[in-house]
Amino acid sequence: MQQRLAAVQSLWSSFEARDWATARRLFAGNATMTWHTSGERMLDADAIIRVNAVYPEGWNIRVIEVNALQDGRVHSVVEVSHPPAKFIANSVFCFEQEHIANVDEYWSTVEPPPAWRVAAVIGAYERFDVDAQPGSSLVTIRPLNAGDSLEALTQLLHRAYAPLAQAGMNFTACDQAIEVTAQRVASGHCFVATAAGVVIGTVTVSGAYDPVRSPWALQTEWFYRPDTAHLHQLAVDPQRQGQHIGQRLVARCEQWARERGFQHMALDTAAPAQQLRERYRRLGYREVGEVQWEGKTYRSVIMVKDLPCSAIRSHCLTLARYNLWATRKLFEHVDALPEDDYRRDAGLFFKSVHRTLNHLLIAEHLVWFPRFADGVSNRIALDAEVEPDRVRLRHRLLEGAQRWQPLIAACDEARFDSTLSYTTTLGVAQSMPFAATLAHVFNHGTHHRGQITAAVTAMGHACPELDLLWMLRADNPAPTQETPR
Repeated sequence: MQQRLAAVQSLWSSFEARDWATARRLFAGNATMTWHTSGERMLDADAIIRVNAVYPEGWNIRVIEVNALQDGRVHSVVEVSHPPAKFIANSVFCFEQEHIANVDEYWSTVEPPPAWRVAAVIGAYERFDVDAQPGSSLVTIRPLNAGDSLEALTQLLHRAYAPLAQAGMNFTACDQAIEVTAQRVASGHCFVATAAGVVIGTVTVSGAYDPVRSPWALQTEWFYRPDTAHLHQLAVDPQRQGQHIGQRLVARCEQWARERGFQHMALDTAAPAQQLRERYRRLGYREVGEVQWEGKTYRSVIMVKDLPCSAIRSHCLTLARYNLWATRKLFEHVDALPEDDYRRDAGLFFKSVHRTLNHLLIAEHLVWFPRFADGVSNRIALDAEVEPDRVRLRHRLLEGAQRWQPLIAACDEARFDSTLSYTTTLGVAQSMPFAATLAHVFNHGTHHRGQITAAVTAMGHACPELDLLWMLRADNPAPTQETPR
């Protein structure tokens, strides 16, 4: 027990010192941490460290007490000072051998999490409704992956839609074949809800249908408008309904749409299904018309929810998403470079591929991001080598690129028409247009990625296609011909 008490003391000391490497060694790899009062859970040790490492600076920790519990757990009380606020955190630690395996943390305030704490920043992370029924907080929303069974997904759809079929409404999902399920999920982006590794819910979201390939979409403009995303094939296992899981799946689709600059989310449901119509109304959807899909025994109601997003915010979100996409694509090829080619002088402004990537880390994530996120102007030489390790540099660039979208999504609308005041790396005060300067950050990244691809090509290696259009095409796979319901 003394070793466990010492581990908790060491953890708080490491957090206070920002010694993240020492703190990480105290956790089991699959450790979890739950913040009960704000409804958040970090799902592995790396996410636990990351959420603390990226927490806005200015905080200090004072350990009040650390106590051994009779069942082998450890309880601590700490005071967190983050002027002007001060909090008391009660934490209960469970251990596997002598590593921390689980932390349940209760803060003295009950409040929603801030906008910056999202999966795009932290990694293995989810939010849950602190007022939801027991069990719903154990559900994870994630993209469908290659290891998921389409047969099981199809059976789930059949179970969820069975009451509608019994009421005489022949939704496609009532009896569709596995091949149809595969076709429909491939036409968009499919998310699943899982609990204990079992898929218990699903939904598919996509952009506009192409009316040439899918002429049925011409029956309603909401299915082919370029500013409108739409969701379909929403289902929750009957045994898990009533736990807000469907609401969370819809919210994930809306998040997907906002991140891609869509202004509206559309869906359709059967006109006789009054309970479903009311459920969507409570989620903010309004009825805008009716259609009669071919082969259906019912008329369908088209429902739409506005996703307010100005043109400039939408543009900046697209640039941020492209920045992440292009960085990932670039590393698919840079990772294959021999070490000599990676580090040799290739005639670039910052000499080598490595030093150019290192410069991107400085400029994009250590200089510009703090200016936009925290109003902090770090003074770092733009050619300083801040990350010599190749693997770690890759990780930090990808991690940093994930932080821009949630930052932009959380900005007040008025901020895009304002100015950004900061001090340059040489100590000169500047004030520049906020939105244009934000666009500069991503344009700067495109400039240096172009240098890298040119150098890699000159070395005789393959390079990726990094044009923005390739990302947009990947966003909108060829839609299927079948009716969405």
